[in-house]
Amino acid sequence: MSHAFSSKICKYDVFLSFRGEDTRRTFVSHLYKALEQSGIRIFKDDERLERGKPIFDELLKAIEESKIAIVIFSKSYASSRWCLEELAHIIKCRNELELIVIPVFYDVTPSDVRHQNPPFADSFLQYMKDDMEKVQRWRAAFVEAGKISGYHLLNFKHEAKFNKKLVEEVLELVKPTCMHLPGLVIGPNSHAAGVISLCEFYSSAGVCMFGIYGMGGIGKTTVAKAVYNQIHRRYEGFSFVAHVRERSENNMLHNLQKQLLSDVLKRDKFKVQYNVDKGKCLIQDRLGQRKVLIVLDDVDDMSQIKALAEERSWFGSGSTIIITTRSESLLDDVGVDYKYEVTRLDDFSSKRLFFCFHAFKNTTVPENLDHELVNNIASLGGGVPLALEVLGSLLHKKDDQTWRSTLESLKNLAHHTSIHKALKVSYDSLDDNSKEIFLDIACFFIEAQQCFASLVLTACGHSFNLGKGILIGRCLMKIEQNQLWMHDLVRDMAREIVRQESVKEPHMRSRLWFHEDVRYVLEKNKGSDQIEGISAIHPRVKDLTVGTKSFARMDRLKIFQAKGMNLTGSFKNLFEELRWLYWQNFPLKCLPTDIHPTKLVALDMQYSKYHGSLPLENLAYLNLSHCQRLKRTPDFSRAISLETILFTGCSELGEIDSSIKYLVKLVYLNLEDCVSLKNLPNSICKLESLQHLDMSGCSGLQQLPADFGNLTNLRSLSLEGCNRSLKAQSWRTCILSHFPWAGSSSSRPEWLLPHSLSRLSHLTELNLKDCRLSEADIPTNLGSLTSLEYLDLGGNDFYTLPSSLFCDLYELQCLVLDDCKNLQMLSLLPCNLLELHANDCSSIESLDMSNYRIMPQLHVSNCDRLSEIKGMETMENVEYVCMEHSRKMARRFFDESFFQLTGECDKDLPYPSSYYIAGSEVPEWFSNLNIGSNITLTMPPNIEHNFQGMILWSIYKCKYNGVFQYGPIIEVGDQTNKVTWVLGFPEITVTADNCSWVSFIPQDYFCPALEGGEQITFSFSIREQGFTGLSVTKCGVHPVYATAGRALPKLQFRSNFEERRSICGDNHPLLK
Repeated sequence: MSHAFSSKICKYDVFLSFRGEDTRRTFVSHLYKALEQSGIRIFKDDERLERGKPIFDELLKAIEESKIAIVIFSKSYASSRWCLEELAHIIKCRNELELIVIPVFYDVTPSDVRHQNPPFADSFLQYMKDDMEKVQRWRAAFVEAGKISGYHLLNFKHEAKFNKKLVEEVLELVKPTCMHLPGLVIGPNSHAAGVISLCEFYSSAGVCMFGIYGMGGIGKTTVAKAVYNQIHRRYEGFSFVAHVRERSENNMLHNLQKQLLSDVLKRDKFKVQYNVDKGKCLIQDRLGQRKVLIVLDDVDDMSQIKALAEERSWFGSGSTIIITTRSESLLDDVGVDYKYEVTRLDDFSSKRLFFCFHAFKNTTVPENLDHELVNNIASLGGGVPLALEVLGSLLHKKDDQTWRSTLESLKNLAHHTSIHKALKVSYDSLDDNSKEIFLDIACFFIEAQQCFASLVLTACGHSFNLGKGILIGRCLMKIEQNQLWMHDLVRDMAREIVRQESVKEPHMRSRLWFHEDVRYVLEKNKGSDQIEGISAIHPRVKDLTVGTKSFARMDRLKIFQAKGMNLTGSFKNLFEELRWLYWQNFPLKCLPTDIHPTKLVALDMQYSKYHGSLPLENLAYLNLSHCQRLKRTPDFSRAISLETILFTGCSELGEIDSSIKYLVKLVYLNLEDCVSLKNLPNSICKLESLQHLDMSGCSGLQQLPADFGNLTNLRSLSLEGCNRSLKAQSWRTCILSHFPWAGSSSSRPEWLLPHSLSRLSHLTELNLKDCRLSEADIPTNLGSLTSLEYLDLGGNDFYTLPSSLFCDLYELQCLVLDDCKNLQMLSLLPCNLLELHANDCSSIESLDMSNYRIMPQLHVSNCDRLSEIKGMETMENVEYVCMEHSRKMARRFFDESFFQLTGECDKDLPYPSSYYIAGSEVPEWFSNLNIGSNITLTMPPNIEHNFQGMILWSIYKCKYNGVFQYGPIIEVGDQTNKVTWVLGFPEITVTADNCSWVSFIPQDYFCPALEGGEQITFSFSIREQGFTGLSVTKCGVHPVYATAGRALPKLQFRSNFEERRSICGDNHPLLK
C-alpha cells in the first residue's frame, strides 16, 4: 500500500484503536508487546491516559499526536460509541493531518466494514435514535476505512506471523527520512517558509538553484534542513550532503559524490573509486532524467560545486539544488537563481529561542528568576542561534546564582564575538573528563564512528559515554549517522583553547593538528611531554622525513595520525603510551623490533608495505586494507583481543594464518577483493563470536572449510563474485537468514550449493542470479529449503525448470526469473506464490497459471514470444500484470470477450485488477473515449441489477528517455450527488514509448452506488503531480453489465495488500 508521509513532529508512533472486550486480553496484548519490543512508541488507552484529565479529550489528542493509527475491526467494534468517535477522528486526521491509517480486519471482512454488514448493521440500527448527523459521520468513516488497504487476519496462518509483518511495516513507516530539527524553524514565520515559497515559485522552471548564505552559526543549515523536510517527498530522489567543506578536505570529494548517488538511487554500496571526474560522469548519467532535491550544506569552494552539481543538465527537469554557504560571492559565481540571506534573530525571537528550547524547555520564564537577568543574557547571544543554543543549554536547570555568575563571565569577554563568549563560558563549566573528550574530538575524531571513538578514548582513560552525554546536552557536539560531529565554530573554539595553552611554543601544547605547527615541532626536534596527540595527515606534511628523536620526549603521546611520513632512527622507548596509530602508507615492512606499544587498541595501516607480526595483546581494531604486498596475514596468537579486522583489497593476500582461531572476540572480518585468496583455514570455524564475514570479490577462492557450518553466530555472509570451483562440505547448524549471493558471469553453481544445503532450514532468501545454471545444475535438494520466501534464478541458461523443484516450497512468495533468455515455458509453480518476475525472457512462449484461484502478480515485460498465459482467460482472477513491450499478449486485451464476467470466480483481490501493457490506442469497442485525461459519461437508466463495474483504460506518454514509476490516480466525481472520491493503484512503469494502463473497477467501489441517469466524471493523473514529463494522452471508460439479463454475484474484494507484499524489497514496481 502507498502512504503519504507527514513532516509533523509526533509524540507517538502508533495509536491503537480497538474494542476491548473481544481483543484486549489476547490479540491486542500480543500485538502491543511486539510493537513495544521493537522500540515503537504506542498509545493504548489503558496504558497512557493521565488520571484526572477528560478521557475522551485525551484520546482525540493522542490520535492527533500519532504518526500511524492501527484500527482493529472486530465484530463488536461498532457497539462502542467511543470506538466510533475514535474512528471518525482518525479518518478526519487522515484527511487533514496526513495520519497514516492501517486497518486490521480481525474477525470481519473489509466489505463488512465498507457496507456496515452484520454484525455492524445491528449496532448502527440502535443508533438511529441518536443525532443523525453524528451517525452519518460514523458511517462515512466506516466506508472510508473499509477502502483502505490493510490486513485481513484470516489470511495469516499464525498470529505471530501477522504481528511480525505488521511490525516490519510500522518500522519502515516510522523510519526517519527527515533531518532532525529544533521546533522553532517549522512555522509560517521562519526563514524556512520564505525559502519554501521560492522553491514553489521557481519549481516549474527547469532545474533551479538556490543559495542560502549568512555568517557562521546563524542557522543556515537549520533553515536548509527545514526546507528539505518540508519538500523532499515531492521529488523522485533526494540527498542532504552535510558538512561539505569539512568532508572535502584531504581530497575526499569522491566520498561526497558517493553519498549523493547512494542517497538518490537508494543503493548502499555505490563505488566512486578516488576519481572525482568519474564521479561527475556517474552523477550526470544516473541522475540526468530524475527530478531530484539536492542540498549541499556548508560549501566554501567552487571545486565542491563542480564535483557535485557543476551543470544543471546533470539533473532532470523540476530538480532543485540548494547551496548553503558563508560566501555570497560564491553564490554569484555559481549563478544561482535566487539568494536568501539568513539574518540575526530579533530580540523577541532571541529570547523565545533562548528560554523555549534550551534554558527552560517551555514558553514562560520561571517566577524565581529575574526577567531582566534573562533578557540581559539572551541579548548577549547577539541574535545568533548557535550562541543562544549553547547558552541556554548551559543554564538549563541552574539556580539564580549561576545565572548571575554567567552574566559576569560573559561581560568579561567583551572583546570576543557573541558566539565565542557563549562557547567559552560553556566549555569552562565542563568537568575535566568532558573537557578532555571535547578537545580530543575537535582535534582528532570529527567524522569518526562513535564505537571507534569510544574504543580509543576509553583506552585513553576517559569516561566516553558520560562525557558524550554531557557534550551533546550542552550542544557542543552531535552524532549523525553514528558519526561524531561538531559545528565548525565549536571545533574552532576548541582548537583555539588548545592553541592558547602556549601561543608561541606549539611543542608545549597538548595536541597538534595544524600542519605548520606539526612540521615545526618534528623538524626542529621540539617534542615535549605535554603532547598527547598529533595529526600529520595534511598534504603539506605527507612526505615529511624526520628522525625518531623528535618523539623522544613525547612520553604521553596517545594518538598519532600520519600519511606517508618517514621515520628514521631507533624506536626504543617510543610510543609506549600510544592507543591509536593511524599511519597510511607506512614505509616499513613490519613494526620495528624495538617498539613495544603494548597499550595500542587501534592500528590502521592502509596502503602500506606492512606484512609483519602483531605482538599487541590489547589490539581490538586492525585495518590493513589495500596493503598490496601482504601475502599472508600476521600471526594473531599475540593479538587475542581483536574484534574487527579489515583486509579489503589486499590483492596479494593468499593465506589466512591458522592462529586466527585464537581470536575468540572477533565479530567482523572483511576479506573483500582478496583475489589471491584460495582457501580459508579450518581454524576459522572456531570463531564463535564472528557475526559478519565479507568475502565478496574473492575470485580465487576454491574451497570453504569442512566445518564452515560451525559459525553458528554468523549473521551476514557475502560470497559475491567468488570462484566457480568453491565448495563447502558441511554447513551444519548455520542459521543465516539470507545469503546475498550474486555470481559473476563466469560462476558455476556447484560452489554455491553444497550437498548439505537442506540443513539450512532457516534460509529465507537465496540469490543464484547470473550463475549459468542449466537444468542439470539445479540441485534436487533445493526444494528442501522449506523456509525459503525469495528465490532469484535470473540470468541463467535453463530452458525449463524441473517439475519437482517447487513441490515443498510452501512459503515461497517471490520467484525471479528475469533475463533467462533460453526459458521457453513455466508450469507447476509454487502454490502460494505471490509474485512472479519473468521480464526479458525473450524465448518464453507460455505460462501455466491455471492452478491459481488468484494469480500471482505477474511481471512479464519484454517477452516478445509470450502468447499464452493459461488461467488468465478472463480478468476475474487477476490482480496485477505488467507486460510492457510483450506485444503478443497485449493483443488479448483488445478482445472484448476478455472482459466478460462469468461470476464463477470468488474475487478475493486486494484492489481492482491492474494491467500495464504495450499500446497507444484504446479499443474501438469502448463506449466512451476521449483525448486527454478527463472523460464524462451519463449512466443509462435502470442499471441497478445488471451493472457490474467499469473498465478504465488510459494511455501514458513520457517525453524523457529512461524508466519512470508512478502510481495511477483516478478521481471519480458523481456530479449528480456532488460526491468525489479517489482511487489509487500500484505503480506503473513507463518508458519513452506509449504504455496502456487497464483496470476493472467493480460496482461496490462506487459509494454511494451508481444509479441510472447520474453524470459521472473520471479524471486520470499520476501519484507524483510534480513530475511534468509524464502525461495521460488518451482515456476511455466502458461500463460492464451482466450478460443475458443475468445478475452476477457481487464481487468481493479484500484489502490486505501488505500481506501479499513480498520480501523482494522496494525495487519492484508494485511496492513503491
